[in-house]
Amino acid sequence: MSDPNGAAERIRRFFDAGFNRGEFLASEYVADDYVDHSPLPAPKPGAEGFGMRMQALRTAFVDEAVFGVFAAEGDLVAFTWEFRGVHRGAFAGVEPTGRTVSLAGINVERVRDGLIVEHWSQFDLAGLMRQLTS
Repeated sequence: MSDPNGAAERIRRFFDAGFNRGEFLASEYVADDYVDHSPLPAPKPGAEGFGMRMQALRTAFVDEAVFGVFAAEGDLVAFTWEFRGVHRGAFAGVEPTGRTVSLAGINVERVRDGLIVEHWSQFDLAGLMRQLTS
């Protein structure tokens, strides 16, 4: 796959920093007018909302984020991920349960001039909710 501008590595650094180190750098990696196609919408538009969603997920239950291969083709970067952790913060109306949870999914990011301008994410939200409430 072709990635002459290093977009895949840049996107990997952004997601790793946010989910594994708590460094929410959305203003440096996400365009203010990005389009969000995620089933879990950000609480606000733009880069600020993107960062807020990352922080909320990490606070709720992400102790470790494991990423698969980041593949780039043209202006798209795709990757798989798995979040592992303990439910320590409120999420989707569910107060902390202390349960161990995992959530896996796939992201596709459209990148222009080094910034995410479009974001897709698919994951098993129903399975996560079963882990939190069963």
